[in-house]
Amino acid sequence: MRAHEFVREKIAPETTQAGFEDEQEIANGRYTLKAKGHSATYQGKPVNMLGVEIIDNEFERQIAWVDFIVQVRPQDNEPHLVSTSTYVRPEYRGQGLSKIMYQYQ
Repeated sequence: MRAHEFVREKIAPETTQAGFEDEQEIANGRYTLKAKGHSATYQGKPVNMLGVEIIDNEFERQIAWVDFIVQVRPQDNEPHLVSTSTYVRPEYRGQGLSKIMYQYQ
């Protein structure tokens, strides 16, 4: 079974619109998750995107990020998010930060 065969998550369309912003403390205030919707060009086409980043509050630096674009699945014509890039600084890996960013919505 392939991921696209069992993932049926609905997206919140407003999260990918330019001007959308959200900020949440996570991990008991150790980190801040920031999300921002914006428009961009991806592979020569205009797309709506959702960027999610995590900031280490103690060191005031970005430690992880992911950028999603909205695509429509051909099999059911439903919009879904696809990551165009994901990164977690090596010293922060293994803490579930990617999972937290992917679960945002």
